[in-house]
Parts: sequence; C-alpha cells; structure tokens
Amino acid sequence: GIFISSDSFSYSEIIGKPSITEHETLTNIKTVDLLGGSIENIKQWLIYISSNVQHLILSYTGLPSFNSHLSLDLDKKKFND
Repeated sequence: GIFISSDSFSYSEIIGKPSITEHETLTNIKTVDLLGGSIENIKQWLIYISSNVQHLILSYTGLPSFNSHLSLDLDKKKFND
C-alpha cells in the first residue's frame, strides 16, 4: 500500500522514499489512500505514475468538480481498465 499526504505529497514509511519525480512510474502500487486536503491540489502525475492503481480511497477529501481535468482523467482511466 501507499500513503500520500495531500499537503506534502510524501511517501509513507512503507515506501521509504521522501519524494517522487514526474518521470517515475509506480507499477507495483495497487491502492492509494489519500487522507485530508483537496484532491484538486493533487498533481496530474498522480494518475500517471500509478498506472496499476485499482483502489483510490479518499477520506475527508474535497472531491473535484465533475468537469475538472482530474475528474475527466479519472473517468477515462475507469472505463479503459
């Protein structure tokens, strides 16, 4: 699993990395558990670096508007998998 803080975009102790770059791909991550903050503040690369994510858990997180780029990208990913 992975824990990503929406405020600092930091990995949990499980991953053991302090940060990620826009060019990394995390193919072994199946679940992202996002706690707090607004998902609109999450960078677009979260979707692309996590190519095998099957579960996106949003806890107390502000959801994006239906017509936002993030919502549209998540919709495409859902129907393409």
